[in-house]
Amino acid sequence: MGNDKFTWSAVLIGLALWATASSAATLQIIPITGGQAGVDFFSPEFMDNQPVSYDAVTGPASAASDGFVQTTGQANRFGFIDFGVDYANVRIFETWSRKRPWPGAVPAGPGYAIVYWDDDTDTVNDGINESVLNFMTTAVPNNGDETWQRDVQLTTATAITPQARYLIVGTGPTGLSEAGKFTEIAVVGQIIPEPASLMLLTVGSALVLRRRG
Repeated sequence: MGNDKFTWSAVLIGLALWATASSAATLQIIPITGGQAGVDFFSPEFMDNQPVSYDAVTGPASAASDGFVQTTGQANRFGFIDFGVDYANVRIFETWSRKRPWPGAVPAGPGYAIVYWDDDTDTVNDGINESVLNFMTTAVPNNGDETWQRDVQLTTATAITPQARYLIVGTGPTGLSEAGKFTEIAVVGQIIPEPASLMLLTVGSALVLRRRG
């Protein structure tokens, strides 16, 4: 009985330390890749020049220009954002979109009409709808800068954990006119490693319970 109390106390302490470390972690650019989902063309350009760093004040920073490359805006087109096999360790705090030079008048908009989590990259939505995250939603000035514009900003309490490996985005039946004004998207957040010590404590506790049975 005493050993059980000690083990569970250690587990609770480990959880508290892990939660504290997680909340204090620095935000970073989340490594992602992406491409075409389904059979209709969706340009991979929206993921080909990811930021190299992130600053809490100035936002993402890119090493190279995207120029006038445009993301896909035609109707009924789908792309995917791949968070990798360890997607469950990701916590998403922000999404960003990079404007192209001289984009013309770009009012704020809704972004992608279709956004959902899925375990594959077809265009059948048999996953989980995403109502918070989106891209290319901000109004931008008509100038020669290639500035990053923040679309979504969340807190530690509201940060989103991916519900599947892929985030599918679709332009919808009317298309996404703003897509021609932006060149790149990015995701900012934290990557939470599984606490190895906590795993060992949990396994040890399970073994004790098993022996008692």
